[in-house]
Amino acid sequence: MRNLATCLFCILTSLLLLGCGNSDEPAIKVDEAKVPKPTDESGSVQLAKQDFTIKFSAPSPAWSVKISEIWVVGEEIWVISDLSKKDGMAAQVITEISDSVTVEAPKIGVVYYLVGQTGGWKPDVPGVKLILNKDQIAAGLEKGFQIWPKS
Repeated sequence: MRNLATCLFCILTSLLLLGCGNSDEPAIKVDEAKVPKPTDESGSVQLAKQDFTIKFSAPSPAWSVKISEIWVVGEEIWVISDLSKKDGMAAQVITEISDSVTVEAPKIGVVYYLVGQTGGWKPDVPGVKLILNKDQIAAGLEKGFQIWPKS
């Protein structure tokens, strides 16, 4: 009897190892549509054409704004604009000034910096950070890379 039990054990083990009774159907069915797809791990980032615009009211037409640089810094895009005033006299008429550029950039948050002296008035531009010079953000720029203009 002992030999018979050993023999049956060997036969069953062999059948299991050989996959006897195994069909092409998987033991567990998975809905492929519900399985999350892996992210792109190539290190590349999807870029899209985006418009970056700065627009606000100035106390006279002597003032102008010009987007000078666009950087990717961490998980943000930094749009740096220069504020300047022409020398000489100008009418004291509230004037809307603006600048806009279109750039291929990643779809991430945007921070606008306005660089320059305002002569006592502050532009009312929600979300725009007014700085006197780029030295104030130099540490961040050192960690990022410039995407516009291409150098």
